Amino acid sequence: MRWVKRFGYGLGAVIVVALVAAFIYREEIERLYRVNTLFNEDRIVANFSNMDRMFLTAPVSRGDGPVFEFGEAKQPLPETFAIAGGGNPNASALFAAEEVQRAREQIAAANQRLAANPAIPPEDRQRIAAVIEAETRKIAAYEPLIATADG
Repeated sequence: MRWVKRFGYGLGAVIVVALVAAFIYREEIERLYRVNTLFNEDRIVANFSNMDRMFLTAPVSRGDGPVFEFGEAKQPLPETFAIAGGGNPNASALFAAEEVQRAREQIAAANQRLAANPAIPPEDRQRIAAVIEAETRKIAAYEPLIATADG
């Protein structure tokens, strides 16, 4: 019976500490909740309309100098357009070139490891071979994108 009483006191103490911490950090907890629900479909318009009230903000002065106005060069929009990367708007030739370079470095490092350590266990050799195969596939996937951008 004594342990039940101690457990009850301990549980009560944990609950009190949690409530005090929640009270002290209520603003941070509320901001965290706002971040986690920022893109909820039923609240997205209200969330983005009230960003200044939901998060810490500070006004930024535009300064005393003159305001720069950009010129206009109106043109009609094209009927169609092509995106490098086969329709993937996140792909870019620069990213592809960097990935190919990294893949080649990985393959070179793996081959060096195999050459320097002839006594590598078969399981490790299989893992290294899998890395080489994956990096070779990556190169094959990205090289057409680089060629399209270069061409």
